[in-house]
Amino acid sequence: MPDNLTVYGKIAEKHILNIANHYEGISVDKYVIMPNHIHAIIVIGCMPETERSRPFPTLDTIVGQYKSGVSREIHKISAQQKVWQKSYYDQI
Repeated sequence: MPDNLTVYGKIAEKHILNIANHYEGISVDKYVIMPNHIHAIIVIGCMPETERSRPFPTLDTIVGQYKSGVSREIHKISAQQKVWQKSYYDQI
C-alpha cells in the first residue's frame, strides 16, 4: 500500500483490494487511486476455472457495492463528506 494516500484513499484502496473476496471469478487486475478519482481494470469471469451456471455480477453491481462500502466507512469519519459522483464511466 502506498504511504502517500490520504485516509480516504486508504479506505478506497482497502475496499478495491477486497473486491475479489466478495465475488467468485472477479478480480482487480490493476488500479490507480488519484486525488479525486479511481481507475481500475476489473476482470469478470475470464478464467477457465470460473465456469459456472450462475451468471457473474454485472459491472454496475460491483461498482455500486464498492462505492457503497467506501462511502459507509468514510461517513463514519465525516458524515457530511461527499464521496462519489452519481455515475461512473466504464469502457469495455
